[in-house]
Amino acid sequence: MSYLLRVLGDGVYLQGEDTGGAAENLIGMDSDVVQVGDAGHPTNYNGTAHTLNGNVVVTGGLSTDGETAPSSGILTGGNITAKAGSAAIATQVVSDAQTGRYYFLDTAGNIDGYISYAHSGAASNANTMQFGVGPGPGKASLNNAGNLSLVGGLATDGETAPSSGIVAGGLIRRTVTNSITAGSTQTQAGATALTSELNRLTTVGTTGDGVKLPTAEAGLVCVIRNDGANAAQIWPNTSDSIDGGSANAVDSNSLASGSVREYFAVDATNWYTR
Repeated sequence: MSYLLRVLGDGVYLQGEDTGGAAENLIGMDSDVVQVGDAGHPTNYNGTAHTLNGNVVVTGGLSTDGETAPSSGILTGGNITAKAGSAAIATQVVSDAQTGRYYFLDTAGNIDGYISYAHSGAASNANTMQFGVGPGPGKASLNNAGNLSLVGGLATDGETAPSSGIVAGGLIRRTVTNSITAGSTQTQAGATALTSELNRLTTVGTTGDGVKLPTAEAGLVCVIRNDGANAAQIWPNTSDSIDGGSANAVDSNSLASGSVREYFAVDATNWYTR
């Protein structure tokens, strides 16, 4: 490579050339502007980066990892920190282009919260977005199956920030299934499976026709109203039990016509009534 220094009326330029004599890079200084370009004649110093009064302007992307040359945006080899007294957002690329964490900084430059995104490449539940306060683990995460997970409480009233549970600014809508027909085989296998929290039976053709609860999971609640003509049997799901009875055994108390009963699960196998 050879170098050529030119002093012109509008500035000083240092041009590098490859072995064939073609322009390869350029550094130019014009008044208070220093520009760096990747090719071109010295008088065409439209550099890909330049400084002006202490500010750096980059055409394209900026990389601080020493290797990658992005076409746009900023690719950092570490955190971007804020000057004390100014609010800012800092970005850190954790591993690759599909994983990133975006930090929100306070006026002192400390991490105030963040949003992160991860994509593992798997077919399902791979994309996860997390939201956190401070530099610690995420307080909320959302995956591509639409599942939202919270650490702490959830408020929908726009004001309260509960440490646990749900504070609703209105009514809580529960899942409902209406007009259920009880299974006529009078067995666990043939009982109509319930899938909602609130369930209304409208057809119980014969006394002993039945329905079965969802698979037990701690915290689940299942309410059943029988508006059919006859009493209905209530079965647990496979391997579950009701009120301490044997696994797969029908509830010893049938649900009379016009009655309502609530079932609640305390773990992965046991339902109780109240």
